[in-house]
Amino acid sequence: MREAHEIDLELRQYNLVSGSSTSQANDGPAANSNGKKCHRRQPFKWSLLLALIAVLIGVVLVQWKEPLFDSIAKATAQRPKAGRDLSTPSSRLVGHWRNIGGGADIYYGPIDFRSQAGTFTISTPDGQFSRGFKILFEEHSGNKLTVKEYLQYSNRSGTVVAEYFLSEDGRSMVKEYLLNEGPFLTYRYVDDKTAP
Repeated sequence: MREAHEIDLELRQYNLVSGSSTSQANDGPAANSNGKKCHRRQPFKWSLLLALIAVLIGVVLVQWKEPLFDSIAKATAQRPKAGRDLSTPSSRLVGHWRNIGGGADIYYGPIDFRSQAGTFTISTPDGQFSRGFKILFEEHSGNKLTVKEYLQYSNRSGTVVAEYFLSEDGRSMVKEYLLNEGPFLTYRYVDDKTAP
C-alpha cells in the first residue's frame, strides 16, 4: 500500500493540489514516485480557444456589417408604415399627399411599371378631378422623378412636365412645374390611400 506522502508528491507533480512542491513542477520535469523524471502534461486552454473564436467572429461581423446590418437598419428605419415601399422615388409617390399651403390633397395610384404610367386624383374644397401621368425619368437610388402630367379642362387638353423631389423617408415631396419656372408646391405624406 502506498503511503500518503507518495500520493501527495504525485498529485503535486501534476499541479492538482497546492503546496511547496508546485514551484518545482512548474520549473520543468518532475520526478515520479520511482524517481524518474517525467514531463507534466499541460491542461488544454479552453479560454484561449474561446478567445480565438470570438476574434474570428468579430472579424467576420466587421466585414459583413456594411452589407448585412446596414441594409437591415435601412429597411426598418425607412418604413414609417408597414408594407410601404420606399426603395425608389416612384414607389414613394404612391399614396395620399396634402399640400402644406392648404387647399388640395392628391391621391397617387399605383404605377404600371411596364408603361411607367399612372393616375392621380386632386381633391379640393371645390371638387375632385383625375389626371394621368407618365414617368419620363427617375433617379432610382436618389429622390428625383420627372413626370409628364396630362391635363384636360373642358374641351382642351395638354401636357405639362413637373419634377418631383421625394425625401428618402417618404414623408415630404416638392413638386416643381418646369413651364415658365412654375411654382414649387410642398406636400406631406398622409397615408396609403390611393383614392379619396
